[in-house]
Amino acid sequence: MAQLICFLSSDLASYITGTMIDVSGGKFATQMPWLAHREP
Repeated sequence: MAQLICFLSSDLASYITGTMIDVSGGKFATQMPWLAHREP
């Protein structure tokens, strides 16, 4: 979370406007979203 805050505070993020940023560690980055909710 701290790395995201640092990035958004930097000039590198000056082009980002109105977006939702997922900080789940990639848990929901799947083509099959139902798999993200299963127990390991």
